[in-house]
Amino acid sequence: MKGFTLIEVLISSVILIIIFTGVFLVLNAGDQSWNAGSGSLDLQQQVRQAMDGMSKELRQARGGNITIEPDGRSINFTVPINITTNPVTYSSVINYYLNAAGNQLERVHPVHTAPKILANDIADLTFCCQGGSGCSDCQNSTLLQIQVNGAKTVRQRALTPFNLTEEVGLRNE
Repeated sequence: MKGFTLIEVLISSVILIIIFTGVFLVLNAGDQSWNAGSGSLDLQQQVRQAMDGMSKELRQARGGNITIEPDGRSINFTVPINITTNPVTYSSVINYYLNAAGNQLERVHPVHTAPKILANDIADLTFCCQGGSGCSDCQNSTLLQIQVNGAKTVRQRALTPFNLTEEVGLRNE
């Protein structure tokens, strides 16, 4: 009689189980790494795009036209829309703030319209005028510091936070 004994079948089954477990562990580690990398990339892109948009718009504002809330998490300002008129014509108020309920960086313009979401997964947002008597005093400031901190969880794994700080030169007219 030719065939496999029970011991041979059990040994080959154990070897196959070990091989399949090893393959599964390698593939699972690769999948986790891929998801963490793409999650980090997504977070960094969102924070950078939001910072770029805010800084471009805030460069047009004068220190005297900026109001920062005492907690530093919200800013209101206007930008010139026609500098050839006397006095200069300014836009309606533009507002950037952190929606704490959804961890979203939002922009409202004009007032009483639906907010536009600039970025998700934002843990903290801080505005601070440099050169005034305090962070919320922008009257005589020429620099505004913006700090955006992003934090994200992918598949129950917290990614490394991404923090970005930029100093914006304000308009001096």
